[in-house]
Amino acid sequence: MEVFFSKADEILNMVAGHSAIWIYMFVLVSMIVENFFPPFPGDTCIFICGVYAAGGNASWTTVYILSIVGTLISVMGLYYVGRTQGRVVLSSHRARWLGVKRLDHVEQWFDKYHDKVLLASRWLTGVRALIALLAGIGRVPAWRMLIYSTISTITW
Repeated sequence: MEVFFSKADEILNMVAGHSAIWIYMFVLVSMIVENFFPPFPGDTCIFICGVYAAGGNASWTTVYILSIVGTLISVMGLYYVGRTQGRVVLSSHRARWLGVKRLDHVEQWFDKYHDKVLLASRWLTGVRALIALLAGIGRVPAWRMLIYSTISTITW
């Protein structure tokens, strides 16, 4: 583990030594990757970039805004995948353990709790990406998904 942190520190020092644009790109890409590959430590990346911003190597406001934008890009991407492909996947033989009957349950669940779940989605570590997919499958309106995800992301 020490090797990982020493290498990460070397990379971030190199990035910070060149230009703030690299820190900004790192933040944006990290937030996009975090939701598509949940083990990715996006929150840790934001913390580290925030430390660099506090040290004067970047703008804190830009780091904050880019973290929100990156998160919303990935959340809405997962929502889109759920909306366009979720039913096809759940109806296929690959997901027969879930079955089509579960689709009705997902829709009913989101009809009943969608506001609360979406507002809390960023705070629910481990299932955030799944919530975006299920919101797409559950046919939550895109505008509602975007507004509630934005509020949840800003508060996170």
